[in-house]
Amino acid sequence: MVDEIRQYTLTDCSSLSQLRYTEKVLLESLRMAPALLRGTRLLKTTDGKPTKIGHYILPCNTQVHFSQYLVHHNEEFWKDPHILNPERWNDNFNPEPYTYMPFLAGPRGCLGKHFAMMIMKLTLVSILQKFDLIPRLNKERKPTIDQGMAVMRIRNNVDYELVPV
Repeated sequence: MVDEIRQYTLTDCSSLSQLRYTEKVLLESLRMAPALLRGTRLLKTTDGKPTKIGHYILPCNTQVHFSQYLVHHNEEFWKDPHILNPERWNDNFNPEPYTYMPFLAGPRGCLGKHFAMMIMKLTLVSILQKFDLIPRLNKERKPTIDQGMAVMRIRNNVDYELVPV
């Protein structure tokens, strides 16, 4: 990814689509560590009758809680789900509906997901074309996910040193 970014020349925002491997890394990173750990939706039906989901029958107007993190790490949907593998996002890969939802999904999904992807690419280009990132991890205080929040938050900072290229 770093090589791709360092060879890239930004001409306009549409040229960011040239960063194909960078996009794969971002997609896989969002699968591994979605910004939202869980979500809630109110189950509505057009006829007001209960709905069967898996082995469960849920009445209309039931609050359904779900975890993007757990879905993104479920072996039923993802081969080797705990391994960071940007190559899984090849041109023919299309995850099953609602198995990949870092920006949620469906009609209530994030309107800004394309903008967010563009900003992430621009940020990586701005940093990686000028700096090498050197991890400075504190081995006594390993980063962990704070699961008490709906938004993913890392406990114990992950520090990097920026060294000019």
